[in-house]
Amino acid sequence: MGESGCRGLFVGFESLSQECLDEAGKPANRAVDYMQAVRKFHDHGIGLMGAFVFGFDHDTEDSFLATSRFLRDADIDILQMTLLTPFPGTPLFAKMTAEQRIVDLDWEHYDLGHVGFPTEAYVP
Repeated sequence: MGESGCRGLFVGFESLSQECLDEAGKPANRAVDYMQAVRKFHDHGIGLMGAFVFGFDHDTEDSFLATSRFLRDADIDILQMTLLTPFPGTPLFAKMTAEQRIVDLDWEHYDLGHVGFPTEAYVP
């Protein structure tokens, strides 16, 4: 890719927690391989925009700290952080609807920046 002139990629890491990745149905994402993959891209002159999602049931306060350390240690070039958003028509939306966790159906808020459901730790 580097030889072809590629200078940057958007990479949906999603999470550093394998539990969260499994929850998201991302079998190809293996958090244990992230650092090595980033180094290979950087070694070939390819910068990375790393995308991370927060709000999974398995996220904790430590998730933010671990992600911050990874971003620094891996020297991620650009960061995109979003909130977990249960878009209509997705398995996540169906699951959260069945669990009666969706508290905001204002579609203007389904923009990756609003929280439309309480997290597992918050569920009364």
